[in-house]
Amino acid sequence: MKINFTGQILTITLLLALLTGNAYAGCVGDATGTDYGCGDTVTESCTFNEDLNCASGHGLVIGAGNIVIDGNGHTLNGVSPGIYNGLGIERSGIYNKAHDNITIKNLEITNFCTGIYFRYDDEIGDSVERIAIRNCEIHHNGASGGDTTTQGIKWIGVFDSVIADNQIHDNAGSGTACTSGGNGIFINGVSGVGAWNNTITGNTIYNNAKAGFLTRMMCRDTTVSHNDVYGNGQAGIVLRCKKSEKHTIEENNVHENYGAGIWIGGPDNTIRHNTVTGNRNGSLYTGVVGEYGSGIKVCRAEAHNNEIVSNTACDNDFADIEVCAGIGVTGTTGSDNTCDRAEGYDDAGTAGCRYACIHADELAYELTAQGWVLYGTDQCPWCVKQRGEFDDAFRHLTYINCMENKSACTDAGIQDTPCWASPDGVLHPGYHNLTTLSGLASDYQRAHPTPTPTTKMSTSPATVGFGSASALVPLLIVFLMRRR
Repeated sequence: MKINFTGQILTITLLLALLTGNAYAGCVGDATGTDYGCGDTVTESCTFNEDLNCASGHGLVIGAGNIVIDGNGHTLNGVSPGIYNGLGIERSGIYNKAHDNITIKNLEITNFCTGIYFRYDDEIGDSVERIAIRNCEIHHNGASGGDTTTQGIKWIGVFDSVIADNQIHDNAGSGTACTSGGNGIFINGVSGVGAWNNTITGNTIYNNAKAGFLTRMMCRDTTVSHNDVYGNGQAGIVLRCKKSEKHTIEENNVHENYGAGIWIGGPDNTIRHNTVTGNRNGSLYTGVVGEYGSGIKVCRAEAHNNEIVSNTACDNDFADIEVCAGIGVTGTTGSDNTCDRAEGYDDAGTAGCRYACIHADELAYELTAQGWVLYGTDQCPWCVKQRGEFDDAFRHLTYINCMENKSACTDAGIQDTPCWASPDGVLHPGYHNLTTLSGLASDYQRAHPTPTPTTKMSTSPATVGFGSASALVPLLIVFLMRRR
């Protein structure tokens, strides 16, 4: 019998493809089906269909504009960052020189010298524009020892771009220069090129060796908003140089970093609606940024005309808000901030901050004493966030779980959780931070002042133990006269 070997080989190949998935591995070109693997130059949009482990060289190199690299939940692994010294082009998970309109999304990048490195063309001065890094995890990149420039994300000469909704953590680096490595996100402008109009939003940035986010050298008009920045080794958010200007830092939670929570070194920046708490002394990298655990610190001679508005800066090791007026900083203005200790700074119309810090345990006792009740469940995310606002002090609140006591919630008219009920039954639905809750308690107290006790004089004949104390005087005189 004649055997069709070609047919058998084709059948086996198809079976293996079915058993193991797509015959291609790595990042598969959306248009051509090209398999882009370790060190390859990508010239079209591609989607990962499995993890890539790249023991040497770059992971992927961008070779054209207008492409999307979709990690599809997979990992680009450099295996080991290795030892890196110097200021050259470090081994990167994804490297791009001057190509525009690039999106990196849904990808984990780890164990490279730098996770993502995008830079301008230094030969012709061409900048990089319209970059997006979204929903990635970039961690455990970098190298320590010597003066490194390894970062989690490193941008040089990048414009009109966004870094959003990423986890950026545990990236390493060392050195004392402001260009040294170890930052979660590092954006560097270039003389004559700059780095403008970028947005850093919705990221969780933690446990990096240096700053969570640092920008320097002619960077301007960056919006840094709605990020959770904590546990970093040399400050949380840093506008490092004298030309770091016209940035907006807003709605960030910056806490428990070593060094300053937010450090400002340039002019005309706006810092507003941030929560900056628990930043600590003791950074391994002292210098001007990491020396003390201040909350918000404006401290460079060129850092003029910054505006600080409606921030909550509490429980920091050094000053909650600090302006280094002694070195010539001028024009700092602000209002409606909450802090306990201000150095060289006053809100408009008052000494220090307008509002004092609110401590969760004291507020919990006050709300309970007034008669406030919190209604919630164990499942809803905003209920969990509300509970976290009080942390250990939550146990001092009057709390009703609507999953366990539905009738109480129905009787109180609760339709959505969390919901606060005032002592007179007025409902305040939704999550409220400590500042808002303190305001509600104060408003209630003003509207319902506690009556001041008064002493009423007895209208009946004075009797010892029941009348005015003055009634004892005649009795005492009689007693003394009889003893004579």
